[in-house]
Amino acid sequence: MTLMIMDFPDEILVNVILKLPWKTILIVQRVNQRICALVCETKVIQYTIELGCAGMVDCQAIDTVEKRLDKLRRYQASWMRLKSNRRQLIQLPQSPIWELSGGVLAQGIPSTPGSFDVHRIVFTRLARDARGQLNEKQWEYENSDMEIRDFTMDPSQDLAVFISTPRPADTDETAKIVFMFVTLRTFRKHPRAHSGILMHEISTSLASRCTNIQQLCANYICFLHSAQFDDASEELIVWDWVSGEMKFRLTDCMVRSFSFITPTHLLLALQLGLESDTLDTYETPVRLVICDIEATAHIEKRGGSQGGQNSYSATCVLDLPPMQPYADIVDVLIRSDPAPFSHKTFTSPETDDSETSQDQDTRKSSGDVPFALAPHNRLFVINISVYPEDDMDEDDVRSDYINLALFIPLSTLMKFTSPSSHTEVIFGAAARSATPSTATNVQVKWDEWVPRGSRIFVLPNEERVWVCNVYGSRFVYALESSQADGEPAPRRFAVMDFNPHAARRAIAVVDSKSTHVEHFQLEEHKKADIIEASHVEWSCVPSTLSSEKYRIFTQDVTTDLPFQQSFSRNAFVFDGLLLTEDNILLVKASHIHLHGVTNFVL
Repeated sequence: MTLMIMDFPDEILVNVILKLPWKTILIVQRVNQRICALVCETKVIQYTIELGCAGMVDCQAIDTVEKRLDKLRRYQASWMRLKSNRRQLIQLPQSPIWELSGGVLAQGIPSTPGSFDVHRIVFTRLARDARGQLNEKQWEYENSDMEIRDFTMDPSQDLAVFISTPRPADTDETAKIVFMFVTLRTFRKHPRAHSGILMHEISTSLASRCTNIQQLCANYICFLHSAQFDDASEELIVWDWVSGEMKFRLTDCMVRSFSFITPTHLLLALQLGLESDTLDTYETPVRLVICDIEATAHIEKRGGSQGGQNSYSATCVLDLPPMQPYADIVDVLIRSDPAPFSHKTFTSPETDDSETSQDQDTRKSSGDVPFALAPHNRLFVINISVYPEDDMDEDDVRSDYINLALFIPLSTLMKFTSPSSHTEVIFGAAARSATPSTATNVQVKWDEWVPRGSRIFVLPNEERVWVCNVYGSRFVYALESSQADGEPAPRRFAVMDFNPHAARRAIAVVDSKSTHVEHFQLEEHKKADIIEASHVEWSCVPSTLSSEKYRIFTQDVTTDLPFQQSFSRNAFVFDGLLLTEDNILLVKASHIHLHGVTNFVL
């Protein structure tokens, strides 16, 4: 006798269904009434679908499936409605350096008021509610022997990196920087780091007048010195911090910002100089280049195409829309958080020095969350600040410069990381104008990669985008300017979520035949000291950036990445916005010095 799949008992059918991708489960449930009933009534199947739609992964916590499903639905609802139950104020002296990563906020306390060098750093593990209650906790690091100019951290690896103030090296032309790799819990040498210390020399002109960007990902740390003046150049370095090996070093490379796409691929933002002879060919001074770290390290070892320096391997060069020749690029910044595969949960150090390794394992497991951001659910925000044409009509109201935000999901970029099309791109002062032409075989025109998914907007105020205003697929921004008649003004903000599955599902629930932006009005809340959404928008239709209105691009730019947007009901006084997986942080700052953080816990 031949058995058909419908002859199997429900328990076996459930196990079979759970082997399928969550999107396939949604299709399979249409087969017949029995399968549909199993999908709709089985909690573990519903939890699998909810995880996939939310862009989350299960962390195998000790909670039952029913509890995890309930927490996941409440977590999603909290973000959609911006529903915060707790508000905390983190008040410290002005912090010239700070970092936010993996739910940990770190603030450097200056040695003297107004100084950029610190000897003491205060770490705060931020509280959370919706994914399982966890209270705030603080601990400190202090080192009187080292002046810390900057630092970074990766809580998923229990890793902190302290970067010293540049000091004179053996010659007057160079300065030495020390990188120290320690654990975030104990501040002892990190057990995976071979030496725990890396030293690097840069030119004195670059050391005294530059900004730094550093990012950790798996075994790599990437460090970018960006010149603030024309007499100093850029320098991009990638190390394997575990072995202590420098993978490659690029100087005078026109890289303005970067972010890790995968543990072995970097997304570089290049800004070509006005002297470039190739602008007529490329029609825009901004390039997005995907760099293969391992292939570039191989070029460095074998000598490269021109002596081994300033050469790297690019899988593709992504064009942006053609820009007007008079459009003046002020800055180009790439924002993305967390780093690839950094979804482990960090708890915090404990004060009991007698704690055994078994106790530590038990504590770590008890601190795990029921679910976390899926590695694929990441968004890259390319912020381009532009001075457009000066002689605009009186009816065109705008600020001194315009902030463009280009939103690109990881899935769009992953299609261009294939090693089959690698080419060597040569940098350096001599090759500066010829740089793009060496990569024509991997050049991807704007209209060839945009249909794969992106969205571009003009942000509604003149402020710079903050470093940590994106997490996963979410992005937070202010709706109004921070100043009104010269005085700080209360203002609202919005959170955008570019997870396309959640946006499409929400629209389908509101109106299955909708083709326009929908508004979902929420109940009025009487408390003025918490956040809550006034309304939510969903959009799956294209939007167009007018070339006539903004006079930045030579033609209208149309993009169509689905998104959901929640607007805060109440207004607050703040200078910047930060985002984590469980928190919205309203920052008060003087120039770049943090001195107050309001934490809304979701």
